[in-house]
Amino acid sequence: MSIDKKYGRYCDGCGDTIQKAHRIWDGKDFCATCYKRHFVSRACLRCGASARVHKNSHEDAICRKCSLEGRTCQRCSKPIIGKSGMISAGMPVCPSCTPYFREPRPCEQCGRPSTRLSSMPQMGIHAKICDRCRNSASCKTCSVCRKSRKVAGYTDANSPYCAQCVPGQEITHACPGCNTTLPGAGNAKCRPCINKDRILKDAAMLAATLDHAWAKDFCVNFAHSLWERKKDSPGLAKLYQAHQPMLQRLDATYAEIVEISPDTLLRDFGTATLRKHLLVRRYLEEALSIKVSQSSREDAADRDRIKVKLAEHGGKPWGPLLKEYASWLDGLDISTRTRRLYIATAATFCAEIKIGPSGWTENQAQRHLLRHPGAYSNLLRFVGFCSEVRGWKAVIPPQSRILNIRTKTPATVVRLRKLLDMVNAEGPEHVQDSVLCRVLALSFGLTIAKMRSIPRENFTSDGNGLKFKVGSDSVEIPTGLLAIAQAYLQRMAA
Repeated sequence: MSIDKKYGRYCDGCGDTIQKAHRIWDGKDFCATCYKRHFVSRACLRCGASARVHKNSHEDAICRKCSLEGRTCQRCSKPIIGKSGMISAGMPVCPSCTPYFREPRPCEQCGRPSTRLSSMPQMGIHAKICDRCRNSASCKTCSVCRKSRKVAGYTDANSPYCAQCVPGQEITHACPGCNTTLPGAGNAKCRPCINKDRILKDAAMLAATLDHAWAKDFCVNFAHSLWERKKDSPGLAKLYQAHQPMLQRLDATYAEIVEISPDTLLRDFGTATLRKHLLVRRYLEEALSIKVSQSSREDAADRDRIKVKLAEHGGKPWGPLLKEYASWLDGLDISTRTRRLYIATAATFCAEIKIGPSGWTENQAQRHLLRHPGAYSNLLRFVGFCSEVRGWKAVIPPQSRILNIRTKTPATVVRLRKLLDMVNAEGPEHVQDSVLCRVLALSFGLTIAKMRSIPRENFTSDGNGLKFKVGSDSVEIPTGLLAIAQAYLQRMAA
């Protein structure tokens, strides 16, 4: 195809602008006038009729009728009867495959690139639009059969209906599987029958991949049970597929179904997997008359969390110590949950103080307990283990000391209270300058030197209160300190 950027498509014979080529040969376009000039008449080799070929062509002369016989699409290989959709690289393409050879162009309505652009003059749309915009304009979900169809009309409630669901003229058919009456014509099945066919097909395919006979029967029976519970669910097939890995693991883990028990399920799969495949677990409990109790699941979950915690700290210097501590706790008559709490507390303690081969100091333990006061009781068990098994001089401060430190008034607050008592006793006008400066510095978290360096010009009054600037920040002085700040400003002015 010959196209000029300024004038568009042109004839390669005479150079005139053309809308459509009369003949294309060797990638060149020819108009009707040049066609007669450049293409000479010869006898068709097949039928003897007149055929025109380019005067410089060495190809055999074949007339149009013979050239159209026996053509197949270069993409789908289907025979092309009559006119082809397009010619690509000198080979025909059927109309159905033509969009695969077109260059994507933007839809004139939504702007999305598409190879399927067309207009809809019958609906007043003359722009080239894509399939999505065309379907949005012509189709809606029928309020009766719930299928996306061309709109035949609207009800009084402005609900669309298709041609098969016109009010008073509704077309129905019987489901071929269960004879349930369904809206619309055709031979479509109802949702339960569609789900049943799909899920049983998936179950049969899965059963063919399993090794043990009991597992094959189990996966098919589970499919029947799942269909009975959720036969109307549109996502039933995906739900069954989501549980297929669990069914495969059951087949790989147990040679006989009698090997399955609550203890073996928790041991081999853990609570996370059983929770993820809850429907399989419940069907197992129904089919085998077993019950995985809540307490058993909690114990298994705690054991899993202990394993995770030990693995998390396994590569740390204190990893062997925690592993030895966990083994020591196994020999005590305590619940799994308590062991988990003991190990978690010890792991946090070891990681925070970076425990070494000789233990820890009392100051390290005190700093840790000040941050985690609730860990005191759980940490006592770890201290006992280190003293008894490792022979360390393991100590932690008394709990009363930790409580006293945590409830002790900060030293800054104590100093500020003493200074305010001096101001109240002598009055802001008579107290020393240094006392006023220290009160303001402590109140706003500044050093005394920083407070003295703030010039008087940085203090401003807006009629409602007093502010001062520290760098680029503006700090408002609270009402309780206004008298002290004003007295401090008067001393600065003097």
